[in-house]
Amino acid sequence: RPDNDGISVEEALKVLANRFGIAHEVREVRRMPSLAIIGIGMGNGTLTQDAAERIASADVLFGAERMLASVDVGGKHTVTEYRSDIVLDYLDEHPEYVRPAVLVSGDVGFYSGAKKLLEALDRGRYDVDVECGISSLVYMAARMETSWQDAHLVSSHGREANIVGLSRIHSKLFTLLSCQETVHSMCRNLVDYGMDVKVTVGQDFGYPTEKLVAGTPSEILEHS
Repeated sequence: RPDNDGISVEEALKVLANRFGIAHEVREVRRMPSLAIIGIGMGNGTLTQDAAERIASADVLFGAERMLASVDVGGKHTVTEYRSDIVLDYLDEHPEYVRPAVLVSGDVGFYSGAKKLLEALDRGRYDVDVECGISSLVYMAARMETSWQDAHLVSSHGREANIVGLSRIHSKLFTLLSCQETVHSMCRNLVDYGMDVKVTVGQDFGYPTEKLVAGTPSEILEHS
């Protein structure tokens, strides 16, 4: 392979058209922007190799402030935004970006903002590349040294979930929570309904403040 980068497809078509006198048949060839949706897992230390390479090749990165701070942005232009309508409006206003990447927490398929973005994307305008990540569920199961294929999955993050009722019918339940207060609320409900269960709470995965605490609902309330 020669050391130089050669010429683009568009330039090659023009050379051939001029040589063979078919310039009128040449159409401008434009590649669609390639937009990547990337699950960042718990951050830099848990990025998949494909995700890291796609971040490295992006020309602009979108995401919540915490997500952008969790990866090596390599001096690229960043936009602190993850809402699909605003991301797409921004790209409409900045056609110079042809390899944008949107960072989402954990995995793209587990209560992720990737769903809304995929629904909003016009596939006639963008090539789409979806890179999976490590979900909080998988990460926590590894820290607990337990399986997760037998867990019932639910989210109480910004939505309602009947944790007490679900705990009555599932021997293992995994739920996303919003903050420490939602942990307390869940444990108070479990105590009030006399649920004899063990609770394990994971916090700040991937950060120096990462913590895993286990006990009865009463013990969690007492020590958190």
